[in-house]
Amino acid sequence: MKKLLVSLFCAAGLLTASAADNYLHIKTADGWRVLDLEQVDRLTFDGNTMTASDASGATVVTIPQKSLEVMAVTETAGVSAPVIAEAKAAFVYSPSTKCVTMLDDALFEMYALDGSRLVAVNAAKGENIHIDAVKAGVVIMKSGEYSIKAVVE
Repeated sequence: MKKLLVSLFCAAGLLTASAADNYLHIKTADGWRVLDLEQVDRLTFDGNTMTASDASGATVVTIPQKSLEVMAVTETAGVSAPVIAEAKAAFVYSPSTKCVTMLDDALFEMYALDGSRLVAVNAAKGENIHIDAVKAGVVIMKSGEYSIKAVVE
């Protein structure tokens, strides 16, 4: 529990930094949530609930504190070259629910067309990654040798 609280305070401190195309990744008992840091101004913990709020104080999302496992902020990275190969699907993306379901226990990454990394979740086999906070546009989703180009609406 102590490690979780230290991680949460570190993540909360990172929210005050510049958040251009950065996303907060939160692993919960129900899977991963991805929050746009341009929409989240503050994290508060009250009554065993974590609340992410925008600059006006409106609630973006609430998550029960007992279901929090890991929080991390996307680091800036880029795609060096596309991989062109017939690869086994490592994940399934559902555009209607804006959710990625991991089929393999591998790193999942999502990139903008300019090559900047938006999402990075490691070792999440059988888990869901909710990307509903990712800005609309064309993205590249990648895990292992498998990658797809998709439209996030």
